[in-house]
Amino acid sequence: MRVGKHFVDRDVLLGLDRARAALPAGPRPGLTLLRRFLDCALDKWDGRYDYHSYLALPVLSTALEGIGEITPGRARRHRDRRYLHLLTDLLRFELDVEAGRTDLLPGQRPDRDRLTKRLRLAVRAAQPVLARLSPLTTITATDPVAAAAEVCAAVDATTAERRDLRLSMLPVYVVHDEYLFLRVLQSYETTFALLVVLLRAARDALLRGPPRPPPSTSPPRPGRWPARGCCSPCWPPCSPSRSAPSGRTRRGPAPSSRTATNWWSRSAGHRTGNGWTARPTTLRPRCGSGSWPGS
Repeated sequence: MRVGKHFVDRDVLLGLDRARAALPAGPRPGLTLLRRFLDCALDKWDGRYDYHSYLALPVLSTALEGIGEITPGRARRHRDRRYLHLLTDLLRFELDVEAGRTDLLPGQRPDRDRLTKRLRLAVRAAQPVLARLSPLTTITATDPVAAAAEVCAAVDATTAERRDLRLSMLPVYVVHDEYLFLRVLQSYETTFALLVVLLRAARDALLRGPPRPPPSTSPPRPGRWPARGCCSPCWPPCSPSRSAPSGRTRRGPAPSSRTATNWWSRSAGHRTGNGWTARPTTLRPRCGSGSWPGS
């Protein structure tokens, strides 16, 4: 748009309105973007001018809808490319104004110092994203004007991406700084859209819960895990053949005194300076449940 929305001729607005009304209803390939652009360009004509139409956010969101399933990885890459394209478009506009190659938005041009500061800050904001998308690209120039030119030369864009940039610049007035204002706000909104995708992914991960480990198919090693009826791992393994409480029949040979001292006396003994000492008492079950192992 060569002039702001305030200065568009009425006949032009009427012609755009008629063209929009002639569009076929329903979603059609290639017509969704055109309809959204006309809605943003005619927002003042329709009396529904707002923040979204001013920034042409429906136009910018069309590309994101065409990438298929919006995963965090795809959304992050889309944000980086869109963010970099918005910044480089701003850099090109400022460089063209400095070189006298454009007369777009001629009101209140910035002085040389302010222009240099803008270029320096825009280059600094673009470098981290450029490093992620193109790790081999480095900006070597120290002069802000030369560094801005290097960034613009290093960033590539498809035909569709360049078209979206042109259609999303819809100022309302003819002041130079409105170009900067629009691109900065659009960059913020692009980042906010990525945050929404990441927050939804985090919410879904919390609802699913932590991943469960697959069930083990290997049998337990003999003598390592507790036998039937035991409530905790122990060594030697609890079994009905080890010992039995009074009044029950013992199965198998009785444990040796050394085994009974080293193993069973720990649960029924007391601590001394030299270690554990057996206390003359009846052997009790190892398990904390009160039931005899294997019973």
